[in-house]
Amino acid sequence: MPVAVLAGNYQKEMYSYYLTIRVINKNWGSESPDWSEDARTGLSFLGLSFDMSYSTTWDNFLKIVKAAIDEGYPVVVPVSYHKLFYYLAVDDECPHILMISGYDDERKLLFIVDCNMVEHGLSLYSKEYTLYQLPLTYNIFREIWEGSHEFFKRKSIPFYGKSFTVKKQSCVKENIDIKHVLTKSFIPDDSAIVKFIGSLTETTTYEDVDFIYIRRVALRQLVVLFDTVDSIISSEELCLAWKNARKETLHLREKVLNRLELVLLKGRSISKEYLTQIKRDIARSEEEVHSLIEKI
Repeated sequence: MPVAVLAGNYQKEMYSYYLTIRVINKNWGSESPDWSEDARTGLSFLGLSFDMSYSTTWDNFLKIVKAAIDEGYPVVVPVSYHKLFYYLAVDDECPHILMISGYDDERKLLFIVDCNMVEHGLSLYSKEYTLYQLPLTYNIFREIWEGSHEFFKRKSIPFYGKSFTVKKQSCVKENIDIKHVLTKSFIPDDSAIVKFIGSLTETTTYEDVDFIYIRRVALRQLVVLFDTVDSIISSEELCLAWKNARKETLHLREKVLNRLELVLLKGRSISKEYLTQIKRDIARSEEEVHSLIEKI
């Protein structure tokens, strides 16, 4: 989300285009295990670059942040959820992306933007993120940054020491063939939820499945796709069709996940026939969604 927000600084539609490309790739395409490489690919298609800086000490990191902000570029910084003190109920050892949008050397403050703090990233692009800045002292953010990156290093997570900026290449593209990207990336029989269903067997137990993760991928990220595409539709007819597709697609996925979770919670096995049927239903639903995206 922070990367999409920064893309939207250059051109409003870039926010929606970037998120659409990333969600399509994450749900249906062949996503790279390197998050930054996927971000770089999506941005380059829009005429933007994703420049990486590397630092293993706090002092060097702070210099990089200040230099980028002085040039007018907010900095995207990976941290770990379990090092963010303001998530009192979250002890999740997984990466989270923050944006540093400014600093105050006199008061020793960094201004942080956490996209989880707004209902939708659409509230943040075109530099409106300045309304949602969280001021943290250098010392507090140093603890977050050092703790997160020590964790990344220990767990061999490829975010260690990295920070990023989104910059304009020679020119931002005005005519974007997004249909080409979507057609290339979309594989209805190979979506994240179909892969998940394909991994289930009659011996799968509830403990074998991370339903929190699969709901995030199969439902929440798809909500982002529906929201962002909805923001660029100009035709009333397509707008109505898109809203119907949203309702039916999300309802089907939620119904499938709820039933699977209930069956496994009760210690029952899942029949092959049922798995085959829901894979077929989901693939058909997703083909309809893709057809609509092409028209839009």
